[in-house]
Amino acid sequence: ELLADSEELSERQLQCIDEIFGSLNRVVQLNKSLLLLSRISNRQFPDRTDVNANMLLRESANMLLDIYDSRHIRLEWAESGTCTLSMDESLARTMLDNLVKNAIVHSPHGGRLAISVTPHSITLRNTGSAPLDGEAIFRRFGHASTAYPESTGLGLAIVKSIADLYGISVTYSFCGEHVFTLSLNRPSC
Repeated sequence: ELLADSEELSERQLQCIDEIFGSLNRVVQLNKSLLLLSRISNRQFPDRTDVNANMLLRESANMLLDIYDSRHIRLEWAESGTCTLSMDESLARTMLDNLVKNAIVHSPHGGRLAISVTPHSITLRNTGSAPLDGEAIFRRFGHASTAYPESTGLGLAIVKSIADLYGISVTYSFCGEHVFTLSLNRPSC
């Protein structure tokens, strides 16, 4: 930061400093994501509370669509009841944020994101032209894309780890669009 404030730097030197900042930010995010995965694996989230998934999804979609406003993603919403997740609230938020962000970032400009909530499931459908490797996308770095250099390649691995921790099934399919479904395996949802 001190170097960037120097008045004697050329435009090229400022660009190099900006690239260094970008790389540093990605490494910090990668470190945070790996630490979170480690904490999940070690079951360091003992607190459980009833979390209203409908509310968290609406908050997440509104916030992320504002952030990625330039992508002009159209949101469609359907709910046939409230889905209550019994889990650590911060992990619920992380899991749903990662799913929504993934759908927005990987939709083409002007695409569509459809979120459907029932008492026992959450489904996100987003515009896409080709299927993904359904197994690789949930592995660490399994779908790191060079098209999105800000990606750590850990978002869906985090979703899968959180879902597994709480006995939630997470699946991917492609039916002319990408479909991610969280299914709660307990009837009391």
